[in-house]
Amino acid sequence: MDEEENEQEKTTTPLHEAVLRNDYSTVLKICTNQQRLIDVRDHEGRTALHLASEIGNVDILQCLCINGANLLIEDIHGDLPVDLSQTKEVEMYLTACTDVRNHKISINLDDWTQGLGQQLLEVNNQLSELEYNCRLLERLTPISVISIFPDISNQLKEVEK
Repeated sequence: MDEEENEQEKTTTPLHEAVLRNDYSTVLKICTNQQRLIDVRDHEGRTALHLASEIGNVDILQCLCINGANLLIEDIHGDLPVDLSQTKEVEMYLTACTDVRNHKISINLDDWTQGLGQQLLEVNNQLSELEYNCRLLERLTPISVISIFPDISNQLKEVEK
């Protein structure tokens, strides 16, 4: 075994191997149980995310990103995972993740929660109105219905005929 293979053995992790095999279930298991392996580099400075980007497996990319893979680690050639992407889909996904993490896309949670709060208040008001109307309907007698809705009286008479 030469020195380069020896070095690769030392730095290639089970996560790297699972990514290279396109083994999503193993990648998920490792990301969940051994998060420390996510950003480990191989002999070329590549992380599992670099490999997934090269292979083009978006499911594995998503798994790695969701579990905190560093999008900004450069390999020994100065390449980021996004630089190694082989498809537009992979490039767009990694760019979007990077933008979100770098806060280039800002989401104002206060505005969002205020809007959600307003919607909940409106729903609550509608439910209160509906509840009130149901209580009124429970109290109605046939005579009160006829007095409120005179047209019903005529329709009822026709039905009786």
